[in-house]
Formats: sequence, C-alpha cells, structure tokens
Amino acid sequence: MSPTFSVTEVVTATRCPRQLVLAREGHRVVPYGPDAFGQAAHEALHAIATGAAEDPKLHALLGRQRPDPAAVEHALFQLALSGAHAHAKKVASHVDGADLARFADTVRHIAKLLTPPMVQASAGAANARSAVDKAFPASEETIELELDGATIRGRIDLLCRHAEQTWLWDLKTYAGTDLAQLEQVRLYAMAYAAKGTHAHPALVHVVRDRIQIDAADPPREGDAEKLLTLVHHMRSWLGGAPPPRAPDLETCRTCAAQAPCWRLWGRTLPDEIDVPKPLTTPPPSMVDVPAPNTERNGAPPAMDSSDPALPHEKSRETTPPRGKMVDPPPPGKPSASPARDPARTPEPLWIGADPKKELVRLQPPELMRHIAVFGASGSGKTYLAKAIAEEAILAGVPVLAFDVQGDILTLAEPLDDTHLEPALRARRDAYRDRADIRLLTPMSEAGLRISLNPLRFPSRDMGIEQSTAYSEAVAENLLAHVKIAQWRDHARAYLAERIREAMKKVSSLLIEDLIAGIANDEDLDDPLLDRNQREKLVKQLRLLTIGSKSLLFRLGRPLDLDALLTSPDPSKTPLNVLWLNGLGDQQNKESFVAMVLADLYGWMLRQRGGAPRVLLYFDEIGPYMPPHGEPASKKLLKRIFKEGRKYGVCGLFCTQNFTDVDYKVVAQANTVAIGRINASQEKKKAADALGAPPNFDVASAIDRLVGAPAGRFVMKRADQPPHWLQSRKLMTLHGPTWGEEEIRDRTSPDARAAWNQP
Repeated sequence: MSPTFSVTEVVTATRCPRQLVLAREGHRVVPYGPDAFGQAAHEALHAIATGAAEDPKLHALLGRQRPDPAAVEHALFQLALSGAHAHAKKVASHVDGADLARFADTVRHIAKLLTPPMVQASAGAANARSAVDKAFPASEETIELELDGATIRGRIDLLCRHAEQTWLWDLKTYAGTDLAQLEQVRLYAMAYAAKGTHAHPALVHVVRDRIQIDAADPPREGDAEKLLTLVHHMRSWLGGAPPPRAPDLETCRTCAAQAPCWRLWGRTLPDEIDVPKPLTTPPPSMVDVPAPNTERNGAPPAMDSSDPALPHEKSRETTPPRGKMVDPPPPGKPSASPARDPARTPEPLWIGADPKKELVRLQPPELMRHIAVFGASGSGKTYLAKAIAEEAILAGVPVLAFDVQGDILTLAEPLDDTHLEPALRARRDAYRDRADIRLLTPMSEAGLRISLNPLRFPSRDMGIEQSTAYSEAVAENLLAHVKIAQWRDHARAYLAERIREAMKKVSSLLIEDLIAGIANDEDLDDPLLDRNQREKLVKQLRLLTIGSKSLLFRLGRPLDLDALLTSPDPSKTPLNVLWLNGLGDQQNKESFVAMVLADLYGWMLRQRGGAPRVLLYFDEIGPYMPPHGEPASKKLLKRIFKEGRKYGVCGLFCTQNFTDVDYKVVAQANTVAIGRINASQEKKKAADALGAPPNFDVASAIDRLVGAPAGRFVMKRADQPPHWLQSRKLMTLHGPTWGEEEIRDRTSPDARAAWNQP
C-alpha cells in the first residue's frame, strides 16, 4: 500500500525534518504568537467564497451595469466578518491586545483583495451567481497528487479568476521559511497541472495588518522527481532514521517543540552567548555593556542607563530592607571557614548591574528561597545561571548541577587573561583557587565515573512520611528499568516496603542483596505480590546487573552526597557537574536524575539549620518537571523545593517557557528572572509572574522583553520591587557544548586517582 502524506507534512519536512517526526507524535511545532491571529484571514476567505453565491445583497450589487467597488467590498466584508469573528474568539487567549485590535483590519484587507476579481467577473456574466462562479471557481477544494508509489493530499484555499488568468491563492499565516511556503503553493499548482488546469501559484501572506501577494514560480520539469525523493526521505525519518535539523536556524529559534527535539536528537542551536574573543579592542558586544568600573575590585560590568530598553524605576533599591550589604572579601582571599559549617554566612553574590549602574547582588536567604530563570533561546538564561553558580562557589556554597546539554561543564575552565576583562581577573583567580571541580560521568569513563550501587540510605530516625517518600522514589527509579505493566503499582509498593525494612537495619544496600532478598522471600500470603510475580520481578531486576544497564549500577564510585558536597581541602568548595548525555536514552537519564534526587532528599533531611549548604542547579528542567504527569524526578523536585529552604538546599533552574514546567514548583521560587520573550502566550505568563507591584510598569517591561538583547532580564525578588538586570560577564568558558573528549581532557590523572580510591 502506497503511503499518503498531507501537503502540510511535506511542507513541514521541507522546513524541518525533525518537526515532521515530532508533529506525527502529537507535538505542536509552530508557536501561537502574533501571526497566529492571521488565521482569521482563512475564515474570512472561506466565508466570502462560500457565502457570495447565496448573498442577496451582493447579488443586487453585481446585477448593476457598473457595480460600485466600495459597496461590493463592504458586502464582502460583512460576509467575512461572522466566520472570522468566531475564530477570533477561539484564539483570543493566545494573542495579545494589539493583535486583537488589528482583527477588523485583517478581515477588511481580505475583502479588499477579493473585490477587483468580483467586480471584473460581473462585467461579462449573465447574472450575479455566474459572476461569483467565474471569479471563484473553487474554494477549500481537496486535491491529490499521485507520484510513483506515494500520494500527497491537501486542500487549497482559493482558485480565483482575475485579469483573464487563473490564480491559485494560498493564504499563509505561518510556515517557517520562504522555501516551505513556496513549496506548498507549488504543490497545489502541480496537482492542478496534472488535471489539465494551468494556475499561477501565489502566496497571499497575512503580515500583521496588511495583505501581501507574492507570486511563486510555476511548476518546473524535474519537480516531481525532487518531490518523490523528499517523500522517500520522509518515509525513512518516520520509520526511525535520525532526521536532520532544520536548514535555517531561525526555524529552531521559533520552534515550539524545542525541548522534545533536543531531548531526542541533541541541541541544534549554538549556545546563547558566543565564545569570547581575545580583548585587543573592545568587542562589539560591549556596546550594550560598557567597560566595568575597575575601582570596584572586580565588579561586574554596568549597563548604559540611557538605553531606552532600561527604564529608570525611581523606587528601585539596590539593598534589601535588612540593611546595608557588606562588600565581598578581596579576591584571592576566601573565607577560611568551610562551607559545611552551619554558622557560616556566605557573602552577597554579584550577578550583574541595574540601569543606574549599581551592582545587583543576591543575599544568601534569597538563594535558599530558590531562583527560576526564564527566557527564549538566545536570551542568556544559561549565562546568568552560570554566573550565579560561579558566585555560589566564591561564597562557599557547593554546587550540584545537572548538565542536560553539555554547556554547564564549561564551568570547569576559567578564562585566561586574553579572553577576560581586566577587572574580573582577580575574581577569576579566586574562583580558580576555590573551586574543587568534579565532572561526573555515569556510564562513561570520560570523567569521574559514578555508580548508583549500593543504595545509601538516609538517617534511620526520619519520620514515616519522609521515609515513605524516599523508599517509594527509590522503588520507582528501579522499576524504570523493568518491563512490567498490570501489577507495576503492586511491585512499587512491595519494593518500597522492602527498602523501608532495610533502612531500619543498615545504612546501605547492594542492588544484588535487594534482589536476593526478593528471590528468597517465602511469604506465601504476601498481599502485594504472589510468588510468580516476585519471580518475574527478580528476573527483570537482574537485568540491572548484566549488559549495558549494569554499567550504571556496577562500575564507578558509589553515589555519596556527603562526599560530593564536601571537599578534602577545607579551603575549597565542591563544584559537581553531572553529565547526562552519556546515559543514552531518556529513560536512563530520568531514572538517574531521580535516584540522585532521592539521595539528595535523604541527605537534606539530615541537615540542621538554615545556612545555604548546596546549590541544586538544573538547566533545561522541563522534561524532569513537566506540567502534566508525575515522573519520579518531579515528585522529588516538588518535595525538595518545598522543604529545602529549611535545610539549606537552594534551587536554581532554567527553562525557555513558563508552560514547560509545573507551575506549583515554579511558585516555590521567590526570585524570578525573565529574559527575552518570543511567544505571545509567554507574555501573559510573564506578567502573571511579575504581579502588579507599585511603581513598576509591568506591561511596558513585558513589551521591552520581546526581542530584548542577551543577558537583559527583569528580576522579581521577594523583598523588593522588580528591577532590570544586565548579567555580569562570566569568568569561565561559555561556548560550544562539551562531550566525552573535552571532559577527558579536563579530568587530570590525579583527580581520577583520588576519585577511584576506596
């Protein structure tokens, strides 16, 4: 049976092969946004083409010897308005007020576009109905294009007669690239040519408040062969072959399915801020951020307060209400007290400058109340988050970072003097002296290998609710590698019960011993699993100890949060970057993340007092904290963010869109930084996040965030009104993502030897 593809799928494949696969899996690949409101034009066009044949008012106008164009246009506008208005109500929640205000103009332009062919057709027509049929031979007509072994099916917008020629008009509201747009209308023209109808293809493009007509090239010899080649590729991609990325990176920047795409096939965009070049003369990027004030002992660069995108907020305070901030210690002279000392209070953290060129700092309590950074691709959100991580190290707060893409690893490479502004060099030296860097690579020998076996249990005196949460999380993580379906819930409860029993007796448990205990379970009346089910569970769990799965549970140093968050040298602060790409598939990644979080949760419950003890940094957190569903990682993150401030666990996470993450977890972040916004629905979410603070124009700030330069944010903090922020320059490398080769080069033999000691 030959495959059938829609014209939309062919266009999607032309725009981006990855989007074709993702769209088939149910992902939305084009965003709602200002252009989405142009879909009202489709409804207007269809309403005119179908309603004109039966409208008595229009017929009366067309029956005159010389129809009045203005009156005909008004009649067509009335026909278009009802259908388009119904569509406008449907999408109103996805667009902003400015687009809504342009609605009537969009419909009026459609009516104006169709008036000349209508008036011209009436001149030689026997009656009004025949004039309509002559002007609009077809509307919303289904077409099929038969190729050798494939069928392409689609629906045209309008076939129109004007100036003695037949035009095939295809209304466009969003198609990504010009190549994709032209391909669609040419496909329709090829289908009509196969039926013997020669039609000139043209794009009728809704551009904000006007209609623009762009003629497309007619079908050419060889087009059918090229199309057939594309169809063969489409079959291959949908069959499992890795699809290539979009030929135009702008498609990637506006793609609504960026997260699942990168999760499946890797990142497509270059990193958010380019690798710095040697500073012989001030680079162009420093126009936005003037040279730093060298009198402030390595202060971050300030912003030009004359920038119209940075309004002066008269009530802006650079110091929190608790009192005057203390200057940080001189670079190169970190505090001698170790980070694990509960009495230690880290110094304020420098993260950038405000419009008045005042330094912006975070206070330690703000770290413990969690930080969320939002921004579209290219906004500099990862850059800002890495600056916060650098400052945490300087302040003596250990960092535990999950690296999804490979760009957090570069915190391990401080910039040399050639690439760093002079004012930050002393501070860079302090970072280099302070950071105890561990690049952790589960299932890979590239860096410091880490294992999930044995299970290390938290304190035995934890409460029943906490021990239940921990044991269920560990059980769910183990079952992530097990293929059972109907009795999965029973297996999770059974495993959790065995783990809770073990926690009462021992501080750690080998996976092999857990499996052996299940195999030797002689309880014939177990209410959760019968003997046959236990035997099947044992068989599945044993797969964790053989083959590729065993690499995560058999090789490497056992996961130990106490060791990760403590340095043998009390003058140093641990920087742990957990590289997830080496884990292979998404299931392995999610299971590993959840297991580490379970250990972190158990470790957290053993702490006392409220000083910052660890910065949990998670970039691109969306797949691990989705708005729907309850993966194990999300359950644990909810608990950690909700309870962590009592124990000194500080959360820092980044994501592109508000809708990518669970709002209940986002609500736990008292400090929110919002960077560049692309989609209209994100504007509303950003406004909701900022609230209605006095003396700050939220609507104006949100408008300025659309297209904001990299590193420019509006920051909301618990004890202050929102304010603008330009993130400071990094002291470490930020550029292409790292893989195994770069990790191997940055992991010294001494570090490996120390790590592999019993």
